[in-house]
Amino acid sequence: SSNSSFCVLQPDATKVIIPVIYCILFVIGVLGNSISMWIFTRKITAKKSTHIYLINLIFSNLLMCSVMPLQSAYFLMGHQWTTTSLICIIIMCFVVPVFHANNYVNLITLSSIAISRYAILVKHNESTGETNSFVCSRIICDNVLKKFRDGKFAKRFSVAMWIIVVCTTLPLFLLYAFKENKKQDETVCFNERFELRAKLSHTATIFATVFFLLCFLMVLVSYICVAKHVYKSQAHTSIKQNHLVYRKVLRNILFIQIVLSICFLPYHIFRPILITITQNKNCSTLNHLVEVKNLLFCLEALRSSTDPFIYLTLDRTFQKHVHNLMRKVRSSFRSEMS
Repeated sequence: SSNSSFCVLQPDATKVIIPVIYCILFVIGVLGNSISMWIFTRKITAKKSTHIYLINLIFSNLLMCSVMPLQSAYFLMGHQWTTTSLICIIIMCFVVPVFHANNYVNLITLSSIAISRYAILVKHNESTGETNSFVCSRIICDNVLKKFRDGKFAKRFSVAMWIIVVCTTLPLFLLYAFKENKKQDETVCFNERFELRAKLSHTATIFATVFFLLCFLMVLVSYICVAKHVYKSQAHTSIKQNHLVYRKVLRNILFIQIVLSICFLPYHIFRPILITITQNKNCSTLNHLVEVKNLLFCLEALRSSTDPFIYLTLDRTFQKHVHNLMRKVRSSFRSEMS
């Protein structure tokens, strides 16, 4: 039938390209984030608030990378599994919730890093006695900014964030998986109902989209605040050193904004559109839409494997330790070759 409720999904890209992408991301992500975790936990002793947020980001990335092989297997062989098979239940009840929970943990963490960078800049501004104050300090309370640059608060905030995200996403997906598993009209694990999660999605998608936009705007406001301050401070020729600090923070926040725009924004724009337009679409159109959705979700996962490059941009101490490690690797390689 052409009605989407009876469609058998057979998207080509989902079955061929996406499993390969997830396997590549798994290898790169585990290697890069493992090295990053080792540097942050073993080499950097004095941990600032930014370090705590970055460690949290690395842990989240490693957790996401750990389920990528299962996600790859789902796209490759999900057409052959039944909805009642153990592997399909694991995908529904564990892999998908882990992916979604990690995406929102990363989203909150990246937003927190942007705020903490802005907070550190405000503190630097106060310590140098510069009279050109930040216009956006009126928007974000000074006490809030102080909290975000405090290491102890960063630890408590990270724990609370995980508890809230897990307690929000896990029951939702478990309830959905339990309800879907009781229905016997879908025998294949990779099916239209599970891919669209329509009954779950109407409310959850609106909430997720609004939440993403709030985080996105928060980072954007931080960037605009710093950009305005940099522009205003150009008139002060006596604070060239401050210009360097401001520009570095501006670059860091811009980098986070770019990551959110490339990795998170496309999926969060497309998802509500998908839920709206798939109500009465034919099977061919539905297959293409599901392919786009899965490729955009894969783009979100890409960030987990490329985040080590973000760490290099955001933290100078991490940068130094990576350079030292690369020097040692090169010297040991040369000694073996000689």
